[in-house]
Amino acid sequence: DAAGGAGGAADARPPAMREVVEEAHATHAGKALPSPTAAARTLPRLGSGDMWRRASKAVRQVDEPGSPTKKDPWAEFAIHRYEAEEAVERTYEARRGTWVSVRVLVKMESVPFARGAMRQCYRAKKRPLTDGDFYHVRHASIGTAVDGLGAKSARRVAARLGLRNDRIGTLLDALRDREAEVAAAVAEVVYNARQREHVFRSLAGLREAAAADEASWAREPNFVTKDYIEPDAATNDTFLEDVRLQMVAKLWAEEYNSFNPPKKVDIVATTVIEMVGRAGQPLMAAECLIVGNYVKYNTNAGGLVDDIHRETPQSFSHFTFERSAHQLMVVDVQGVGDLYTDPQIHSSDGEGFGEGNLGVRGFALFFSTHICTPLCRWLGLRQFRLEPSEIDMVTTDRKARDKALAASAAAAEADAAEADADARAAILASAEETPKTPVVEGDLTPSVLAADAFGGAGDEGTGSKRLKSLMRHATVVRMIDPYKAATVGTARGMSPPTQPNSAAIAAARSAARRRRESVLLRQARLGSMDPEKDKGLTEFGIIHSERALANKQAVRSAVHYDLAVCHAIGRITYGKAEPPPTNASAIRWHLRRAAEDFEDAQLTLAAMCEGASVEPFPDGLVPVDRAKAFAYRLKAAQRGHSRDAMVRVATTLATGDTPGVAPSWRHAVLWYESAVACDDGTPDAMRGPLDSPNYKLLEAAAKLCAEGGNDLERDVAKAVELYEAAAEAAMAKGNGRAAMNCNMAADELRGELDG
Repeated sequence: DAAGGAGGAADARPPAMREVVEEAHATHAGKALPSPTAAARTLPRLGSGDMWRRASKAVRQVDEPGSPTKKDPWAEFAIHRYEAEEAVERTYEARRGTWVSVRVLVKMESVPFARGAMRQCYRAKKRPLTDGDFYHVRHASIGTAVDGLGAKSARRVAARLGLRNDRIGTLLDALRDREAEVAAAVAEVVYNARQREHVFRSLAGLREAAAADEASWAREPNFVTKDYIEPDAATNDTFLEDVRLQMVAKLWAEEYNSFNPPKKVDIVATTVIEMVGRAGQPLMAAECLIVGNYVKYNTNAGGLVDDIHRETPQSFSHFTFERSAHQLMVVDVQGVGDLYTDPQIHSSDGEGFGEGNLGVRGFALFFSTHICTPLCRWLGLRQFRLEPSEIDMVTTDRKARDKALAASAAAAEADAAEADADARAAILASAEETPKTPVVEGDLTPSVLAADAFGGAGDEGTGSKRLKSLMRHATVVRMIDPYKAATVGTARGMSPPTQPNSAAIAAARSAARRRRESVLLRQARLGSMDPEKDKGLTEFGIIHSERALANKQAVRSAVHYDLAVCHAIGRITYGKAEPPPTNASAIRWHLRRAAEDFEDAQLTLAAMCEGASVEPFPDGLVPVDRAKAFAYRLKAAQRGHSRDAMVRVATTLATGDTPGVAPSWRHAVLWYESAVACDDGTPDAMRGPLDSPNYKLLEAAAKLCAEGGNDLERDVAKAVELYEAAAEAAMAKGNGRAAMNCNMAADELRGELDG
C-alpha cells in the first residue's frame, strides 16, 4: 500500500493540494517524530507552525473588541466552521438589463434564525470559488490528500474512526474534535516509521491550512439568505424577480444621489444563490447583513410607520415618481439610516416587480400621507396636491400645515399656468394639422366649462372658491432682499447687522439667483433623460418612452381618481384602527382633479351630474346638472376611446334637448362617424354598450344630412353615401329589414339627384 506514500508515482494532485503538502513538509522538516504510543499526546502540538499562529491571530482580531478588524456581530455562531457548499451566484446588472453568474462557496446555518409571513432567513457567509481554494482539498479523498497514506490505509483509518466518507474534510473535522482517536488510528494502521513521518507531516500541514481557511472565512462579510417557507409558494422566476426589483431600486438610488441631495441613500445589493449541491438545486436570495438600528419608514401601501416623518425616505419615493415620468415609485423604504433593503416598486401599468406591485393604487396610497418637505422643493419635485381636510388629517403641526397649504396654492397657480401654456400650444398645433377627433367650437362649448365643476351657489368651501380663499390666506414664500431684511430686524428690536454695502447686497442677490437657477436646473433635469447616459433607466420598457411622457399628466390624474375611490371605500385610515367618516369634500376634490385628463373620472362625473348612482361613490356627491354632464362627456369623447360618450354627445347635439347646450347637426354628424370608426366590436365598459349598432348611427347621420337645418347644409350625396354604408353594416349584423329600409332611402335620394 505504498502507492500513496512518499516517492510514489508522478504527482497528479491538484495544485492547491501540492502546495499544502509541500509547505507542511518544509515546516516540519527535521522535527522529532512521535512514537505510535505517544502520538495521542504529541499530535495536538503538530499545529504550532507559523501558519497556525497567523490563522489564530486573525480569528482573535475578528472577535476582540477594539481590534483593527470590526467585531463580527455573528462571531458567537461560528458560521466559518460550517461545511462549505458550492453554489452559483446570479447578479442582475440593472444598467445593462443582464444577469451575470459566478461560482461561489457558501457556509450557511441549517436552521433559520428568523421567519416572516412568507420567507425565512439564515445566517451565512460566501466567497468566490477559485481553482486554488482549499475547498477542493477538503473534497479530495484521504488517500490522495495525506502524503504517506495510501487508499487502502486511508479506508482503514476512516473505518476505525467511523467517518461517513473518505473525504479529507471529514478527517479534518474528526482531527479537530477527536485528535487522540485520529492519532491512535493512524498509529495502528501505519507501521513503517518513515511512512508515519509523511502522514503526520501531511496531517499537520492540512490542519494548519484548514485553520487558515477557517480564519479566512471568519473575515468574510456576513450575509442573510432567504427562501420561502412553503416550497410551492415561489418559483425560480419569483426569486429572480425579487432580486431584479431590488437592483432596479438600487439604480434609482444612484440616480437620486446624482442630484447631490444633502443625504445620500443606497439600497443593499441582492443576488440569487443557486445551491447546485442540493437536491433540486433550490434558489435563495442573499444580501449583506446590515448592522444597526433597523427602521421602517413607509409601507408598501404608502403609510408612514410609527409616525416617522424623516424627509429623505419620503422625498426619495417622491423623486422616483417624478424622475420616471410617473411610471414607477420605490416604496416600502426600510433599513439602517439611509441604507435601505427589501423595497417595493409600483408601476403605472401594474406589471412586473412581484405581487406587491399595486400599480396606480400604490401611488395613491403613498400620496395620501405625503406632504412635500423642504427637500422635495429643493429637488424641484412637483407637489401632489391634497384637499385641505386631508392635510389636516396627515399633520397636526400648524406650521407644517400652513406650509403645505401655501405650497398647494403655489402648485395650483403653477398648474393653471401649465394648463394655459398647453392650451396655447394646442391651438397652434390645431392650425397646422387636422385633429383626429372633432373639436366642438363656438357656442357648442357650454359656459359651464369655464366655471368650477363643483363651485355653484350654496357649495361654499369647494372648487375654485376654496382655492381662491386658500391663495388669499396662504403665506407666500418669496426671496427677501438682504437690506430690507436688516431693516425689518432692527425694527423688531433685534441686534442690527453690519451695515450692508453694495458689494454685499450684490453678492447676496447673486447667491439667491444661483439657488433659484439650481432648482430650475434640477426641475429641467427631472423631466428629461439622456438616452446614452441614462441607458439603464430608459431601456426598462416603462421609463421615459414618448408615450410615457405624453401620458404623464394622465397618470397623475389617474392617481387623483384612485384617491377618490380609496376615500369612498374607506381604504385611507391615516393609521387609525377604524377608517374615518366618508370625506365627501376630498372625493369631490380628487374627482375634479382627475377629470382634467382621466377618462374614467370624466365619465364618472358625467353620470353623477345626470343623477345616476356610480359605485363606489356616495349618492348626491354633486348636484344634477345636464349641461355639466355634457361638458364632462364631451371631454371624454374627445380622447377618442369611449364610443358611448361619442354616441351621447352626437345625440345631444342632434336633439338639442339639453339646457345650456346649443344644437349642432354639423358636429353631430362628425361624432356619429367618429363613434362608428371607434367601434372594433369589443363590448367593454370604456367603448360603451353595443345596443347602438353602427348601422343605426350611420342612419341617424344620413337623416340629418338629408334633411339639413340648424348649422348643417343639406347634402344629398353625403346622405346617400351614409345610407349605403348603413345598409352594409345592417347586413353584416344580419338585420335584413334595416338594410332594406336604408337602401330604399338611398334609392329615393339618388332619384332626386338624377332628376
